[in-house]
Amino acid sequence: MKADDFETIFNADPSTRSGAFRLWVAVMLDAVLTLKGERPGSRELAESFIFDRGNVFLELICGVMNIEPSQFRKHLKQEILASQRIAIWRSQTEQKLQVQSLSDRTGI
Repeated sequence: MKADDFETIFNADPSTRSGAFRLWVAVMLDAVLTLKGERPGSRELAESFIFDRGNVFLELICGVMNIEPSQFRKHLKQEILASQRIAIWRSQTEQKLQVQSLSDRTGI
């Protein structure tokens, strides 16, 4: 999910042009990006917003986008896991490169 996806929705449906709707979409996008590790923020607040089944705002946004909220949440969980695996891989790769660089400099 990217900001461009939301711009398409905003432009396609006149009911999505209200300031209140755009605000909730921005909150949702911020929560998604925070959970994926692409933006700093409170993971606890983001998880609460996205995964609270009583969140009428997320339900409304998904409804306008013709997305089943449970499917959205399921897909997002998969995206989060993939992002975490990538972050772990990057961290391990950086550590290996640091060890190799140290080894090259010291001749060990």
